[in-house]
Amino acid sequence: MSKQILAGGEAGSLYVVTEDGDLLWYGDANRNGVTGWAPGSGNLIGSGWEDFRLVFGGADGILYGIKNDGDLLWYRDANRNGVTGWAANSGNRIGSGWQDFRLAFGGADGIIYGIKNNGDLLWYRDAHRNGTPGWAANSGNRIGSGWNEYAHALSGGQGIIYGVDPVGRLHWYVDVSRNGTPGWGQRSGDVIGTGWLGIQWSPALATFGHSTMRQQGKPALGPRRLLVILAEYANDAANNFPTFSSLHAIEYYERLGFGQQQPPFSTKDPVNPASLDGYFRQCSGSRFWLERAGLLGPIAMGALNDPGPEARSQRILEQAALLNPRIFFDADLDSDDIVTSSEMLVLIVENIAALQPANRDNLPLQLKWQIGPIALNKTVTLHVAFAGPLTPFYQIAHELSHSLGTQDMYNNGAGNSLITLMGGYSFFGNDQGTVHLDAWHKLALGWCEPRRRRLTRPGDELLLEITPSRPTAPIILWHPSRGTSDYFLVERRSFQGVNHAYDSGLANNGDGALIWRVGGGMVAHLGAPNLNVGGSGVWVGGQTTPPLPWSDGSSSGVRLAFRSFPNFRVAWA
Repeated sequence: MSKQILAGGEAGSLYVVTEDGDLLWYGDANRNGVTGWAPGSGNLIGSGWEDFRLVFGGADGILYGIKNDGDLLWYRDANRNGVTGWAANSGNRIGSGWQDFRLAFGGADGIIYGIKNNGDLLWYRDAHRNGTPGWAANSGNRIGSGWNEYAHALSGGQGIIYGVDPVGRLHWYVDVSRNGTPGWGQRSGDVIGTGWLGIQWSPALATFGHSTMRQQGKPALGPRRLLVILAEYANDAANNFPTFSSLHAIEYYERLGFGQQQPPFSTKDPVNPASLDGYFRQCSGSRFWLERAGLLGPIAMGALNDPGPEARSQRILEQAALLNPRIFFDADLDSDDIVTSSEMLVLIVENIAALQPANRDNLPLQLKWQIGPIALNKTVTLHVAFAGPLTPFYQIAHELSHSLGTQDMYNNGAGNSLITLMGGYSFFGNDQGTVHLDAWHKLALGWCEPRRRRLTRPGDELLLEITPSRPTAPIILWHPSRGTSDYFLVERRSFQGVNHAYDSGLANNGDGALIWRVGGGMVAHLGAPNLNVGGSGVWVGGQTTPPLPWSDGSSSGVRLAFRSFPNFRVAWA
């Protein structure tokens, strides 16, 4: 199935980017409304194009691709006849910072129009058009606003632009200046056609919650410091307060926090703990990772007599700051004299065998540090994750993720057990099993960009696992009558391969699809085979769901059908 179809600026040339990332060429031989395809039509001329978020064409066989990191790459199909042949410099980066464009399309003479998420229309001209960076004067100028209402937009040449609005009306514009200064021809904006709803429109991903899970306004992207503190109480030497050395060497906690060891993970001989840094790197598709702030302890805390984790964290952080104040002062990355969870995460491991893992806000801690004549002051206000010596890795990662803003999902029906890190799991056991976060959390954290498909028409889509090169793998199924507050999110899950080692604990042998219902203040899995709320049943090829229920219990009237041969797909009708 095609992911994008675009014109290549050559008479009759069309290019198709498939869901698998193949690039196909077609030539409309007649160009008069009579069917007739040129020799070579449908030929494969490239692969690996799934890494591009947007692909659009220019003149003379030029193609541009925008990657997820915002890089703009240049290509030119030298042959334009279905035979593979790329011009010199094809694949070169000619720009960066293009990740904020919702739509982009090429015009004549190297002109490129880009529509940003806020609706601004920007003008560029690729002056070289040979794969080397070179932008004409005024490139990047805003020449229009309010273009976020258009589901689709394209160039008609000579400055003409067409836009399709959400109700299927086709609007006409002409950019008379074509030099990066605003200047629109007479009747620009007029409706010249209706019934263009075949071009699917969807609300922006942000309205479904994309990248809304932040700390102090900062998304969980790039590095975040992690401080691990070992706190040891001396109440007794019985099983309730084992010493750290009696269970795990200090090196164990170093590797648990910051190691890069590979599975299988185990606390038994040979000891090979899973890594928090490794987990978040993999789960985020390498968009978020942990950097070592430090490992402190074991810190002798005397007898345990504090009433709750908030008070305990206050004492422990005070002792940690006395041991190494630089860790806290260096964590103030924005130099505002306040250290928050947007700058550093903290995991406190206490030698309490029966400790119930938790995440709490510490009471604001005022620190002073005198360096010669200079007096430094910081306020430390963090989310603090707590674990014990027998806390499973699953729960340690679960509690630490709360410092990023994640939400508990174990109270939804059957508990979403073993299908998301935020589902139910044992508090004790000292084991290393774990699963990825669900696609909804990855969406909210900005770690994936699902495809959006309307339930108002039948559909059939390839369903792949989320990987660094496939952040668009999941599918949002939405209905205009429900908007973006009540929808379904379908993801493929598998523990196979290097990108999924931390998904090895996935329920039901872990190879199939999960259906998440988002709405009514709750995110819950609709498990196989009966759409059990919070159930762990994974949907596999050959299964068809009953009609999907909305969050208020009413029926959507839509069933999902899964098939696994020759590729795993989901269809709805």
